[in-house]
Amino acid sequence: MRAALVSIFALAAALAAAPAAADFERERSTHFLLLYDVEFDTRTGRGGSGRFERGVLQSLEASHRTLDALLGIAPRRRVDVVVHDPGRFDRDFAWRFRFPSAGFYGERIHIRGSATVSAALETVLAHELVHAAVDERAPSLVVPGWVNEGLATWFEARRAGKGRMSPSERNALAEVDARGGWIAIERLATPSFAAFGPGEASRAYLQSYALIEHLVERRGERALRDFVRRVLRTGDARTALRRAGRMEPAELDRSLRESLRR
Repeated sequence: MRAALVSIFALAAALAAAPAAADFERERSTHFLLLYDVEFDTRTGRGGSGRFERGVLQSLEASHRTLDALLGIAPRRRVDVVVHDPGRFDRDFAWRFRFPSAGFYGERIHIRGSATVSAALETVLAHELVHAAVDERAPSLVVPGWVNEGLATWFEARRAGKGRMSPSERNALAEVDARGGWIAIERLATPSFAAFGPGEASRAYLQSYALIEHLVERRGERALRDFVRRVLRTGDARTALRRAGRMEPAELDRSLRESLRR
């Protein structure tokens, strides 16, 4: 019964997110189908310069190449990307997403239309591409939140040219740990952080990112690649980490905390 209800809600979400064909124009690239709102089109699409749409597709294609090179999990099927008129996006989608400019929902990447593709939007698109890849590779599996969100944030940082977590991010986590606010990795295994309060959710995202980066620091990017591919095949992060990283999730968590205290 619960599975049936989940399927019903998933179907409803997908239908709610599906744009009406008559309301959208289309552009294609090698790996993406971009649909843009006709209300927005008059300013930038075929009725305008098209600069924003081309920039979105170029950014996503670059992220696709990087994701494939780093982890080998870039989506194999063409991904739908919907550019909404800003007013429509704010009304229908902004409340669903962590970022105010884009999000992955109903098997599509949804974007708030703008005049230009900013550096901030490019990092968000990289983040959401990881979610699209995970959704395609493991549609029926429950991927732990710390893996899904941590990996997306790690890749987002790599695409932005950021090699490691910043000192301010590490200091923030060290302070959380010192104050007793650390979230156990078992709780971060929930598929979504939506049930966390705003402050706790922010810590959950940052801890997840730190866990992925710490795995890379200890075992290297090859181990991360192996770990991610095993998780997406089985949904079993514990066994995947044991085989690819030679440690248990609790050990990874403990090792991260020790490194922050140093």
